[in-house]
Amino acid sequence: MEGKLFGDVPMNIELRLSVEDSPNSAGVVIDSIRCTKLALNRGQGGVLYAPSAYFCKHPPHQFTDDEAFQMVERFIKGTRLVLVKDVLCVNKGPELGVSPDFVSESLTQN
Repeated sequence: MEGKLFGDVPMNIELRLSVEDSPNSAGVVIDSIRCTKLALNRGQGGVLYAPSAYFCKHPPHQFTDDEAFQMVERFIKGTRLVLVKDVLCVNKGPELGVSPDFVSESLTQN
């Protein structure tokens, strides 16, 4: 920022902001590990689309924060999202595996 002070004395202010964000990411890592443990306990493998959409900077599929949050909530409750023809779908079947009863639904609806 440049300006002039009393008596037309030139003024030059330079600011630098430096933050340490690694302590802030500890909670994100812990929640990611918890979701991974849930998936392992359920026998799930491969890409975990919902947790990666919420916790990662560059997930396989990008979603809005609200959609990603709802996806993680559904993942925690046991609703499995799978990729069918490049569309994430909610499997409402009891076996949580690939089955014909996939229903593509809006992630903003509860």
